[in-house]
Amino acid sequence: TLIKKGGKTGKGRGRRLNNPSPDPENNLERVFVWDLDETIIIFHSLLTGSFATRYGKDAPLSVSLGLRMEEKIFNLADTHFFFNDLEECDQVHIDDVSSDDNGQDLTNYNFQADGFHAAASNASICLATGVRGGVDWMRKLAFRYRRIKEVYNQYRNNVGGLLGPGKREDWLQLRSEIEDLTDNWATLA
Repeated sequence: TLIKKGGKTGKGRGRRLNNPSPDPENNLERVFVWDLDETIIIFHSLLTGSFATRYGKDAPLSVSLGLRMEEKIFNLADTHFFFNDLEECDQVHIDDVSSDDNGQDLTNYNFQADGFHAAASNASICLATGVRGGVDWMRKLAFRYRRIKEVYNQYRNNVGGLLGPGKREDWLQLRSEIEDLTDNWATLA
């Protein structure tokens, strides 16, 4: 979706523009919206058993499937998307800290040993602006967001490749069981 910055919103009457192609002077920016509504609804209703109760399904199975999905989501988020490191960060957009990224090659970068998490959990390092740990911390934050973006772009059409063969099979089995319980709710959403 393209949105014009500083432009009028709504459906006002006025002169029609002949050029539908945006030019750089229109100050357009690309906005990506991740729609997780159906995923969150299914996930929550499985965990609580509310879907199963409402539709006469197996509630203990529903809760079990929800817990298995929760475990997979958290493992994936922590393993590939730095969930534990970034859980307390308030970045609105993945590119918000890109100006703090010095472009260092991250091929052999050791995210676990760079001291980021320790700095993030140390309340005395937080500055009044909410920037934890200063320039070095922001650079490490930018590295994490760059890596997330790289992983997302590499695997967005191949989740199985991200998971690997064993976890991919577990994920497909879990999806199949959820689809069976919910009468293909995720597929039809």
